[in-house]
Amino acid sequence: MAIGPHSAGTDGIKQAQEYIVGQLKSFGCPVEEEDFHATSTPVGNVAMKNILVKIPSANPNIILYGSHYDTKRMDNFVGADDGGSSTGVFA
Repeated sequence: MAIGPHSAGTDGIKQAQEYIVGQLKSFGCPVEEEDFHATSTPVGNVAMKNILVKIPSANPNIILYGSHYDTKRMDNFVGADDGGSSTGVFA
């Protein structure tokens, strides 16, 4: 919430990405960042980033968790129950 709105391609999302990556690394997680651009958005070409963590396990079962952390592009929309709720599951 303190970061405020964090729609894809904004300064807010960059702050959110830095926070998420920093938190993951502080727990010793191996972090991979995949930068890409979405070209067919309502506002044109937008920079985006996947943040990946792969933790090896002796367990042969594979578990995949996925979440988006950006918020809708709307005026004064912070998105605590949009991008925040699914990402908060990982906390």
